[in-house]
Amino acid sequence: METIKCKECGKELSSKAEICPNCGVRIKKKSFISKAFRFFEIIGVLIVIGIICVVVYSLIRDLSRKNRENSYVGIWELVSKQGNVTYSKTYTSVGVDETYTIDYTIIIDDKLNFEKDNVYYGIGGGIGCGPFDEPITKRCNGAKPVLLLNDNDKIFAINFNTTDGNSVYLCFKNTEKRTIKQVSCKGANSDKYNDSLYSANGGIEEDFDIVYKKVK
Repeated sequence: METIKCKECGKELSSKAEICPNCGVRIKKKSFISKAFRFFEIIGVLIVIGIICVVVYSLIRDLSRKNRENSYVGIWELVSKQGNVTYSKTYTSVGVDETYTIDYTIIIDDKLNFEKDNVYYGIGGGIGCGPFDEPITKRCNGAKPVLLLNDNDKIFAINFNTTDGNSVYLCFKNTEKRTIKQVSCKGANSDKYNDSLYSANGGIEEDFDIVYKKVK
């Protein structure tokens, strides 16, 4: 038998009792309306708490993003790279069962100047230059290096030009304070995911051992 306590004398009695047999006080029972109101009141409180949690999470995430973005704003100087930075890409001829390979040379900037408007979250592209008949030796058309961050990978991408005027991604990872090292855009270097966001969007999957250090 389900029991309740009398609010007047504290004695236990049947939940079905209308009067306390000990002190004689009438037992007030909750109506269906009051029970329903209480239920929706609890639901409302939970919804408010949920909204507050979402807002707080968004604020913390946005602040974390801004801090991360700002940590890359400034001038980065090239301190190490191998000789000619080239990669190969294989194509299949349209309508013909043949493949051909083209070698691309990437223009590696001696200095990268990242401003607030070219360090951001998401996938975008740099400004290409070509095509040109003669190989180019630097970024052109006012193109700025763009640094691309995302929430999933510990690696991030920087866009570079190739000598034929195309824009490509190279992926980097923090190795120590104010120093970044180029790594493959494959997800194995992200320490978290099997597939990298950048690899799926045309990032270079070769490691050229390129290192930049922040100088300003």
